[in-house]
Amino acid sequence: MRYKVICCYNGTGYSGSQRQLNSQTVQGQIERALAKIYSRPLTIQAASRTDKGVHALGQVFHYDVDTVIDSAKLVQVINRQLPDDIRILSAVPVTADWHARYDVSCKTYYYRLSTAEQYDVFQKDICYQYNQAFDKAKAGDLAKAFLGKHDFKAFMAAGSDKQNTIRTIYDINFDQQGDLLTMQISGDGFLYHMVRIMMGLFLDYVEGKKSSDDIIEQFTAGNRHYFRRTAPACGLYLANVRYKL
Repeated sequence: MRYKVICCYNGTGYSGSQRQLNSQTVQGQIERALAKIYSRPLTIQAASRTDKGVHALGQVFHYDVDTVIDSAKLVQVINRQLPDDIRILSAVPVTADWHARYDVSCKTYYYRLSTAEQYDVFQKDICYQYNQAFDKAKAGDLAKAFLGKHDFKAFMAAGSDKQNTIRTIYDINFDQQGDLLTMQISGDGFLYHMVRIMMGLFLDYVEGKKSSDDIIEQFTAGNRHYFRRTAPACGLYLANVRYKL
């Protein structure tokens, strides 16, 4: 039996989502919980890998097991074995050929920052404390240049082994609710640190540090060195994952 599971987590206390030796990770915590429930080691396959300090509102993973447990009960059982900063939202059986990673059609990320004048020590791990105004209309105009299918190698951090850097961005929106500014970006996939590099670019642009002409020219040329600013991990959330029908 293969189960599709949706979970959320606060990534502050973890060295990323993917299992690592001698480090606390989201995958490690979930697999330990499943091992207690099923009395044997199990491996999960996640839709997307998130880095240290990055959060998720709708991460998806699957795992295979012989034992059948009612979906509603399974959510409760797993949550009882997890720490308070990870929660299972749903768990449903799927066909054996369904894959949490390879069947993805669209991923959506949020980047959240505070435009409040005062630094908030209680929000610092879940929202970038930018603490100045952000011109969402100006950023939105520039964002149109990145919609559609492009080579995004200029927005890929060092350390990635990805050879294919072509991605399709479906939508980029900026929304301000009170002091909270959220960038929402959806696409068929994202490169290493791509969303955080793009957020850093928008910050440079609204601050007047880069012109739109230079940005588009350097993006088209694939010049990674021009886009040096990377927004902090604390503001990034994997919001949801959609799948092929």
